[in-house]
Amino acid sequence: MAASGIEGLRERWDAITPRERGLVVLLGVAFVAVVIGLVGFRINDGLDRISQKNADMRDALHELKSYRANESRLEARSAAQQVQIGTKPLKLDDYLFGIADEVGINIPKVDRPNETKKGKFMERSTKISLRGLNIEQVKDLLQKIETRSKAVVVTDLYIRRHFRKNDQLNVQLTVATYYRRATGKNKKSKKSDKKGS
Repeated sequence: MAASGIEGLRERWDAITPRERGLVVLLGVAFVAVVIGLVGFRINDGLDRISQKNADMRDALHELKSYRANESRLEARSAAQQVQIGTKPLKLDDYLFGIADEVGINIPKVDRPNETKKGKFMERSTKISLRGLNIEQVKDLLQKIETRSKAVVVTDLYIRRHFRKNDQLNVQLTVATYYRRATGKNKKSKKSDKKGS
């Protein structure tokens, strides 16, 4: 059956003119060229994806290496910050009012601080609400709060645009400070001092 099919093709080939034969050959060559081009494109696309994946992997490994290199520095910095946290709590209202004066804004009210235990430290936090600030004032305020003292951080921040003035912002933030709880030795020494006096 295969032989008869080949014979039929041969008869058809012999029946067409030389010009038609040239067109058939040209069409066959074009088909092969298109198939090779598509295969080459697929291979090239796959290589590009592999190359991009390798580049992403190299970037991730580089980031991991940088993170590990910085990890020891961060631990040392954290230890240094813990050393700077004293046994007396910072007065948040004085701290915040002083910074507000420098930035040129008015804090209408500082809530009474909440005090909670955080491991071997005590946390005092307070909330403040500010209206009608520009972006520079917000930036300066946050920067000064977090850099003026190592024992003070902004733990919660909510910013939204003023409903009438789009260039102004309303800000609500929670500011916390930390101090070390007095140890048993310190308490005993204070009691002995009182007895001696």
